[in-house]
Amino acid sequence: MKAQTKQNAQRQLNGATEMADYIASQAKEIKQIYQNGDMTEKDLLEFIEIAQSNAVSISNVVSDEMAKLGLNEF
Repeated sequence: MKAQTKQNAQRQLNGATEMADYIASQAKEIKQIYQNGDMTEKDLLEFIEIAQSNAVSISNVVSDEMAKLGLNEF
């Protein structure tokens, strides 16, 4: 495997990890806002829908990059 391909894959995996960490921190913040009564249930459900969509996107990036690295043989 080319070093360039491996570096690109590693960057994508790092970016996906950072995005997942960001979503997790936002979820904690949203949970606190909701518990404080500053957010409606509708808004909370909308946030959950967006977070789920983002999680699927992150999962797809990770799967693709793992395949490029030959790590999908689990």
